[in-house]
Amino acid sequence: GARVYKEGSHLIEVMCNEVDTTQNARGIEIGLVNPTKINCGTSSHLGRSQIGAWCYIGGSSQLQGPGRQRHAVSMRLSSGTKVGLKFNIDKGTLEFIVGNRKLAKSFKDVKPPVCLAVSAYSGARVTILKQKLTSSIGGSQSSVQNVSPTVWIARSKGASLINSSVHWYSHTKDDVGFLGKPALPLNPPLPAEIDSFSNQLLWVMLRCSTSPSVKDILTTQKWTDTLLNLTRASSSKIRQMLSIRILRSSLPSIEPTDANGVLKGKGKEL
Repeated sequence: GARVYKEGSHLIEVMCNEVDTTQNARGIEIGLVNPTKINCGTSSHLGRSQIGAWCYIGGSSQLQGPGRQRHAVSMRLSSGTKVGLKFNIDKGTLEFIVGNRKLAKSFKDVKPPVCLAVSAYSGARVTILKQKLTSSIGGSQSSVQNVSPTVWIARSKGASLINSSVHWYSHTKDDVGFLGKPALPLNPPLPAEIDSFSNQLLWVMLRCSTSPSVKDILTTQKWTDTLLNLTRASSSKIRQMLSIRILRSSLPSIEPTDANGVLKGKGKEL
């Protein structure tokens, strides 16, 4: 495979369209290997100890890892069988799912970087069905699905005005890694996470609030009302502070005698 995996949790599925074990009992070998070991010549295969791959040898029904570590398994590969590789680079684990059954043995010493590799003997043919990112992580969380929504409550309490411009993105990167993308949430986000995300947008608005074209927008009735509402007491003091600072930039541009009545009836709030 051309894709190199350096972190995260992934699932790759390969269809063994044709498996010919008459020429060589090893048949098809599927696994992960360091990218520098790819294309080592026609005489090489994943099961060779010099390659250092973590692979499933379909013909002889065994797993073979770097060195000479081997594990016998009960599932023999046949034509039309789908093989899944489920691996977590951060934990160093690799599991094989042959057909619909997970093999009892697995690897726990996978070291990045790795890529998908297949050794197919004469008459064998395989197809890569999909390479799916189930979750990519960095930091202490075990997977995106296991990051509890309540974590954002603690994160929100530890937020500050200084880091509010990247607070949500920074923690999301910690959850999914540089190459990952968040899994679809199982539940709606808590207000604490929404605050973290919206505060980043308010920070951008604050940075742009001195621009004449942006001020023209911020001084409209709807935007002034929205920003004034955001200054009210809430769970996010940072949101209030950012909204106040944006208003400090935009309000001086509104004339007291403004014909549009943007500030009419806002004396108490101001």
